[in-house]
Amino acid sequence: MASLFRKPCADTMREDGESSYQSDGYWNKYAERLDECDFFAGCGKKNGAVDYCAIAYCYWLFMNVVTDDGEPTDDDRKYMVHYAMYQSDSCCTSAGCEQQVQVYKDNGAWYEDPKDLCIGVQIFFKKWDDDKDRYVYYHTGGCYDWDDEGIYVTEANTNGGRTENKFYPYSEFGRKIAGFGLPRFDGYEPDSEVSEKEPNTPKEDGKVETVTLSIEVTTDKASLLREALKGAKITIK
Repeated sequence: MASLFRKPCADTMREDGESSYQSDGYWNKYAERLDECDFFAGCGKKNGAVDYCAIAYCYWLFMNVVTDDGEPTDDDRKYMVHYAMYQSDSCCTSAGCEQQVQVYKDNGAWYEDPKDLCIGVQIFFKKWDDDKDRYVYYHTGGCYDWDDEGIYVTEANTNGGRTENKFYPYSEFGRKIAGFGLPRFDGYEPDSEVSEKEPNTPKEDGKVETVTLSIEVTTDKASLLREALKGAKITIK
């Protein structure tokens, strides 16, 4: 049985961004590897032919498929990623940003609010297209981390064909960042506890949010209050 977990995918994204991989125009390692197993079945070979930011995301998932009985075959990897990304094995359109966004929307896996964010998701960027008279989804990457200030995204085919890690504040959602798609991951990481930093999965009932409050106290008893609240944790459900 094949499985796909978010944490290893996110780690691969981050490590790839740290490597500052440089492509040769449209020729790149991501499409080269996926073309070997006819990953984009029904849509032709991709290496040297098209922009590859979306192809890189497929590659990051592809390389992290695991099986219960040893090393996965290319078919194991291909079919698992097709399933995770809601794609057909006979016609995989995930090489295109516009097409993949529509697939996420059709399957109820599209989100635009950063509070629904978790690592491993596919981030999509938008820009205005005068010819189409609408915003278009033109670029994508993978979220490998987040903090109180914003999200960390690995992007391929950026800055002249490089793969880089970038930071975006939450204010970019709705502006440059259109939203994100959530593939059908099996979980966070096999055989380990979920990080305390890991958010809940999108739209999970009973979601708990932790909020840090700063309280200014104008009294000579402030030191006593500070001591009483030291280490306190207040959770609002």
